[in-house]
Amino acid sequence: MKNLKLLTGLLIIISFATSTMALAQDSIKIVIISKKIGAIIDAKEKEEYRILPKFKDNFVNAIFYMDSNNQFYCKVRLKAGESFKDSILSYNYNSIRNIAAKAQMKENGRNFNINDVQLYFADGKKVQSFNERTYKQFTRKIPLAKTGSEYSQLIRENYGVGLASGIIINPYSYKDLSKIFYNIARNIVLEPEKVSESDFVINSFPLFSFSSVFFIQNSFSLELEYSFGGNEKAFSDVSYKSFSVSIAYLYSLSQRVFPYLSIGYSGFNFKASQYYSLTVKKDSVGTLETISLEGKGGGLKLSIGMIYKLSDFLSFNLFGGYRFTSPIKFDENYNSYIGYDVAYKMKGFEIGLKILFR
Repeated sequence: MKNLKLLTGLLIIISFATSTMALAQDSIKIVIISKKIGAIIDAKEKEEYRILPKFKDNFVNAIFYMDSNNQFYCKVRLKAGESFKDSILSYNYNSIRNIAAKAQMKENGRNFNINDVQLYFADGKKVQSFNERTYKQFTRKIPLAKTGSEYSQLIRENYGVGLASGIIINPYSYKDLSKIFYNIARNIVLEPEKVSESDFVINSFPLFSFSSVFFIQNSFSLELEYSFGGNEKAFSDVSYKSFSVSIAYLYSLSQRVFPYLSIGYSGFNFKASQYYSLTVKKDSVGTLETISLEGKGGGLKLSIGMIYKLSDFLSFNLFGGYRFTSPIKFDENYNSYIGYDVAYKMKGFEIGLKILFR
């Protein structure tokens, strides 16, 4: 048993040394994320510093490096039965710097300043930041023959998907609809003086939001959002639904804080109902029970916010924004009774809080 363990350990050392030599032969520079860790990250250091959490018990070791095209990668060696296999992870400068910040913060404690994070090559030279536009990560593929290894998978950590849910507070007031209901009712009922202009009393209400978020290069995000809400009074009610799509630019302020600016389009529809018990004059005498208006609209949506990362899987998203909308189009059922051109808009500020799961 002891000889078997020694043989296994020797094979790991030889195989990793061989792959490291292959990297060196192709002008690839090894990147050091922490002086204590050194060039090779072993299984113990992986757990201690919580690096590369996607890999579990089959993890053997890993190295970060930069190729001749100034692209960063991490080569991870995994156990595969009685042999080994390599996985290659692609990074940009900021994402590999964040990993280094996590390791260096653990070593230096509370006195650590995120601005002090430095990356060095194995030869002691400082790693410089490169323009991400030169990376061409959207189309570039790693040539498998470059390092002489067989790759079982290619993992792009710069792409991700998340789900979010939360609540949105807006100042939209539906009280202006009372004038529209008032004109419709006055043109229908037999005794218009009985119609009160203040019958419709719905005010603003919170919206519940659910969305899917797609992260690109850790710098951009695409969000598809569905929100809904409603309110009901004794003689009035409103239901509201909205769908929006937006793209945001995220800035890495620290390891946990990511302020962002987003722009997008939001479309919505709502249904408002007013309940009456009034005599009407149509083909015969009867009662006016309900007037229902259905409206829809849409427009530009601008937001600023901040994502606070609690863990690798959970974040808070606090944001504020403004919606610009064109005049709402109502259904045609009551157009002839409104009596004037409607220019009703639902624009204004909003704030919200979401929980993001990645």
